[in-house]
Amino acid sequence: MVEQPKEQAARPQEGGAPETEQMRILRLIQETKVTPEEGARLLEALGRGGTPKNGKASGAQEPMGGPAVPWGFPRRRAVGVPEHVYVPPLGEAEQALRDAKQSLREVQQREEVDARTLRDAEQAFRDAEESLRDAQEIARAAEEGGEAVMPAAGGPGKPSRMNFGKVILTSGYLSHMQDGTAYTNFGKLVIAEEVPEELLRARIARYDNFGETAGPSRLLTVLEDRGCNFGNFAPSDES
Repeated sequence: MVEQPKEQAARPQEGGAPETEQMRILRLIQETKVTPEEGARLLEALGRGGTPKNGKASGAQEPMGGPAVPWGFPRRRAVGVPEHVYVPPLGEAEQALRDAKQSLREVQQREEVDARTLRDAEQAFRDAEESLRDAQEIARAAEEGGEAVMPAAGGPGKPSRMNFGKVILTSGYLSHMQDGTAYTNFGKLVIAEEVPEELLRARIARYDNFGETAGPSRLLTVLEDRGCNFGNFAPSDES
């Protein structure tokens, strides 16, 4: 059985309605408190029913004619969804950095300290700095309806990107992306016809879709097989 992360009581949505379990899990993904993979397992455990192939999760709704999106995810009007105000909790990342800085200072001020303890405290401080930069980048992209780029969010050599707006994936665009990137789409991503399948496979190692992804069927298949889908895959070459 998949255990759900402990969280405070349900927070209200706009208008005062209580937050559902599904919405809470999607919010935790945006806040980076759980990974998209963990979130997918939690949603499946709740009976939401993720769709591994072209299709939407059960219960998904079409807001204002745009793709299905979880509550709280800011989106630009150009995507067809009104903007919201909720952004990732920068305060938590800032507090974590302050705590790590204080811990490092205390270790450095000890009369005797072993090398391993000092090294661990220094690493914890560097990790907190990186987490804050990632949180700031996600918050910026969420507010602007753009893309967040995190060079090592998954660890050294494991880049990550999140899309909250509209991105057209061309060969030129992919040429600036690192190999093995983990990509999470909350907005609308369109794959250009001219993109080579081999390039797409090399650049995107994992693709989790919570919005709308459109493009040629042969290229959509590459992404569909590389992660979870609670949004919509729309083939551009099918009538």
